[in-house]
Amino acid sequence: MHNARRLDIDLTTVDAIVLSHGHYDHTGGLKQAMEHGARAPLYLHPQAVIRRYSGKPATAGRSAWHR
Repeated sequence: MHNARRLDIDLTTVDAIVLSHGHYDHTGGLKQAMEHGARAPLYLHPQAVIRRYSGKPATAGRSAWHR
């Protein structure tokens, strides 16, 4: 969300969301993006849904997948 705002990207106009891997710093904003109007198809690598941990307790960038 932060980067979309900084780049002035209207999430309702996005054609596709592509995740090459499932690290929490890449997937963490996905839930918020969907809540703010992104309705684009989601394309992801099969391993992107493997549960991962940062090794840090509940950081701000913690994955939205595990909330």
